[in-house]
Amino acid sequence: MANPLKTKPRLAFTLSRHVILIAFLIGIALSSARVIYDFTSQDEELDSTILEIQKSSLPSAIRSVTTLDKSLAKEVVVGLLKYEFIESAEITDELGITLSKSEKNISHTKTLWLTEFIGETRKTYTENLSSSTYSDIPPGKLTIVINVDIFLSTFYNRSSFIIISGVLRNIALSIALLLIFFP
Repeated sequence: MANPLKTKPRLAFTLSRHVILIAFLIGIALSSARVIYDFTSQDEELDSTILEIQKSSLPSAIRSVTTLDKSLAKEVVVGLLKYEFIESAEITDELGITLSKSEKNISHTKTLWLTEFIGETRKTYTENLSSSTYSDIPPGKLTIVINVDIFLSTFYNRSSFIIISGVLRNIALSIALLLIFFP
């Protein structure tokens, strides 16, 4: 006949193992869902950020193209490169002649491999520069190249915090459950 005293510790051990496993799986699922949600919102945020940047620089860029003012075009391009994640900017006239172009070297980060795995490391945005006053003239172009890895750096920091805190939370929960099951 089985000893009832030996059955109880074995049952408690089995239950605690299952509860801890389920807690880890739920924690991993919730952390993963949060990271995936953050990533999709980061992609939308990139597009809206670039749209705002383009809107603010558009009047000056249009004026530089319509007047063929290279110094104004250079000011716009230099202003755009003040953003940490903008790698290059170029303004061309309606004939495709470059009025101003500038780029900066962005050093590789530790997360470049992850950005390459997820998708593209650079995105190019092109905006037509046309004026209603000169509607018969083909538009010039404003081209901005974004370093996606640099833009995603805050996402990576936030995601690593979510994952690490989730793992620590699960370890603390596991220890608490072990203390409850095995007093």
